[in-house]
Amino acid sequence: MGQATPFGHASLAHVRSAVDGMTDPLDVSTAHLSAIRNEVGVEPERLEHIKMIQAVVTRMAQNSFLLKGWSVTLSVGILSAAASAKEASFALLALLPAVVFWGLDAFYLRQERLFRALHDNVCGAFGNDPVTFSLQTGKVEPTVKSWYKTLFAKTIVWLHAPLIVSILLVAGLIHKATSKAAGSELFVGLDLLGR
Repeated sequence: MGQATPFGHASLAHVRSAVDGMTDPLDVSTAHLSAIRNEVGVEPERLEHIKMIQAVVTRMAQNSFLLKGWSVTLSVGILSAAASAKEASFALLALLPAVVFWGLDAFYLRQERLFRALHDNVCGAFGNDPVTFSLQTGKVEPTVKSWYKTLFAKTIVWLHAPLIVSILLVAGLIHKATSKAAGSELFVGLDLLGR
């Protein structure tokens, strides 16, 4: 027989060819599942479970990517409006979407990590445990960092922390520019009064 793999004694090529032969993974007949199990020595139900988990991981990664884009777009939009209005307090409003999206991004990254851990457990259970099609991550939760710790993961911090620092810098620059302009107007006004 073939080399031992996470799928039993079947080679990965046999598993792929058997799965690719399925027309609709959600509508697979029992006869088709039995044929796959007999042909390659794997559990097609478990493969379907893994596909479900992989779809969730992909969705979490897409959500995280979209949140990063929205965070930058909204923050820069608010900053540009604040700069044109010369309002430093309005520039600080850009912190709201930056902080909220930082938290949401960490949430989705943690969810992605939970489902990856679930994926690893399901792959490790080939031939041992019955397939439950469960997407509950409670059993793997202790193995994944908390949401708070995920806030400071490299992939999260390297985008959101510089964005927040940039917002504060721009707000400071706007404040400095408007206070200088207000100060010079005050001196011009005092000079006119003295004449």
